[in-house]
Amino acid sequence: MGTTLSSWLFMRRRPRDSSDDGDEEASTSPEDSCASRTQDADGAAYFADHFPSPLSRHLCSLRYRRTSADKVNSIVCRYVAEDMTTQQTYGCHAHLYETASPDESHGAALAWCVEEGAPISALSLLSLCRVANSCRKKTLLTSLHGEALILTYTATLT
Repeated sequence: MGTTLSSWLFMRRRPRDSSDDGDEEASTSPEDSCASRTQDADGAAYFADHFPSPLSRHLCSLRYRRTSADKVNSIVCRYVAEDMTTQQTYGCHAHLYETASPDESHGAALAWCVEEGAPISALSLLSLCRVANSCRKKTLLTSLHGEALILTYTATLT
């Protein structure tokens, strides 16, 4: 049995400085984040409550950086389910949806927050990818202070 892992990197939205250097960072300031609203200016984030956790805010601020041209700079998720039901069902920290509501789609990815400075073993990473693959979802690994990595896992019989 062989495995294939593919990945795309994401960036967090950061405020753009006054110079226009042509970079691809989003121009949303921290005050415009989804911390106190159910939807930001470009329809990015929806939350069940009005006080999302730092992890939920971080996940909703992610945009694609390296992927197909049509997805670059697009929002990774519009809804984050981060509750006890999600943790018991999937064993992950958060369940990401590309739609405004969990009722509108199956969900796109399972997210795990990894502590910075704490290495994750290849076996642990493979286990996380297999869990997500069994649910027909991608795996998103992130820390609260940095970039995120999304992985897809495919097992092939050879």
